[in-house]
Amino acid sequence: MKFREIILLLIVNYIFGFGIQIFAYQNRMQDDTEPSAEKPDFSIKRGFYEHPFDVELSSETPDAIIKYTLDGSDPVTSPTALQALSPVVVHIDPENTTGGRGKNPGVILRACATAQGFLPSESETHTYLFINKVTSLSPEGVKPGPGWPEPGSRQSQNYQLMDYGMSSDVLSDSRYKNLIDDALLAVPTISISTDLKNLFDRNTGIFVNADEDGSLWERPASVELLNPDGSEGFQINAGIRIRGGWSRHPENPKHAFRLFFRSEYGKAKLDYKLFGDEGTDEFDKLDLRTSQNYSWSYPGHRGDLNTMNRDVFSRDLQREMKQPYTRSRYYHLYINGVYWGLFQSQERSEARFAESYLGGTSEDYDVIKPDSQNHNIEATDGNMNAYTEIWNLCRSGFASNTNYFKLLGRNSDGTRNPSYPVLADIDNLIDFMLVIFYTGNFDSPTSKFGGDNLPNNFFCIYNRNNSDVGFKFFAHDAEHTLQTDQGELWNTNGVYENRVNINMNVSSVNSFHPQWLHYKLAGNAEYKIKFAD
Repeated sequence: MKFREIILLLIVNYIFGFGIQIFAYQNRMQDDTEPSAEKPDFSIKRGFYEHPFDVELSSETPDAIIKYTLDGSDPVTSPTALQALSPVVVHIDPENTTGGRGKNPGVILRACATAQGFLPSESETHTYLFINKVTSLSPEGVKPGPGWPEPGSRQSQNYQLMDYGMSSDVLSDSRYKNLIDDALLAVPTISISTDLKNLFDRNTGIFVNADEDGSLWERPASVELLNPDGSEGFQINAGIRIRGGWSRHPENPKHAFRLFFRSEYGKAKLDYKLFGDEGTDEFDKLDLRTSQNYSWSYPGHRGDLNTMNRDVFSRDLQREMKQPYTRSRYYHLYINGVYWGLFQSQERSEARFAESYLGGTSEDYDVIKPDSQNHNIEATDGNMNAYTEIWNLCRSGFASNTNYFKLLGRNSDGTRNPSYPVLADIDNLIDFMLVIFYTGNFDSPTSKFGGDNLPNNFFCIYNRNNSDVGFKFFAHDAEHTLQTDQGELWNTNGVYENRVNINMNVSSVNSFHPQWLHYKLAGNAEYKIKFAD
């Protein structure tokens, strides 16, 4: 690499923080002829433990120096990294504050190897979780250690409310206090490790600037899966961003995350059967969502309304109706060894997802959704051409069969016309709308909060290189569903919430959504019969 290229990369990192760019730099270095040192071997693997122990780190590279950290930072770049000649013995104790870590229930050991004539190896991470220490080392409202923001409000570009530790209301409740350890082992754990500045630096930290989005607000991290049954999980270096729309607001102390798997960080994809035989075993991105509305964490909301299943129920209903759907699994999340709560993985219904489950390649697909800020319809993959064609048919209406059959790629008499692409999968649209109606979803695909005039919370996917398959519609972020009592939080009608007959106004393709398509199609006799069937 030329000297001026290195200087340019350092300038970029100075401006934007040490994010994805430093890994691009490392990746460029790997292309040079100089070999990399062998990654360290850990004598004890990641998992769940009860008592302190020693781990030996060693590298097969002769005369290797082991660099390691215990504070979650990457030893390849961390100024706090400790180092010694291989092999190195590291004591693992959740109450030990060596290396700048706090007294946290998870001990994060990250290590790389260097040697004369070798480039640094990629870092390897092992999380050692002491479940029996989670309650005692996660006191409510106490800063977890050096580098963590103080609990409560913190000034950054926007203030960010910080909330740590398990609630005393839970820990002192006779129904739960003796079941905490069992609950923490009832589902798998994901451990995320990263330099704390990647999350909390006032200018570049993604957690304290949660409204920011895009590649400039992606930071490097290690991601591990730990299975309580002892089965093999994984560790992969990845990129992490904040995920969500309204939940990004700083008064919400619990943000969701999105993980990106790219060659800049190491492996180009995550190869693991996250959903067993139910789904694919290859991922280039993954969401970690959590309950936002109807949870303790959002100001003014009631934690006793949190079921952790409002959203996933709608998506699983699509599965039960034999439609494409996005899969989820439950996990406990730890960040740098600090317990962070219950989360769910979620596939993201975009082009790579479509390639995995619908065939073809990702380049074949248009993915349409409302953007999270202004609710304007956008194509996150492909283009808006086919979606606009459907909108134009809606403007003309479906009172006669001519436009209805054209939507299905047919002539006016109902016979297939190969020159007409199928624009919509009608059975899929009907099943999508039945999920909306059945669950009383008043925030998708148009939102009651916007007077039912704003599109919100849906994805639709179209293969523009397969003229026989129309747009398919996907349930997404269905938290405002399954109401029980009238007015749980807003002026809703509980189980009697009526989303079938609502007043909508759609004036352009920028606000066009599947319920408007259903509404216009309801003027067609053929569609009404199919919907009734």
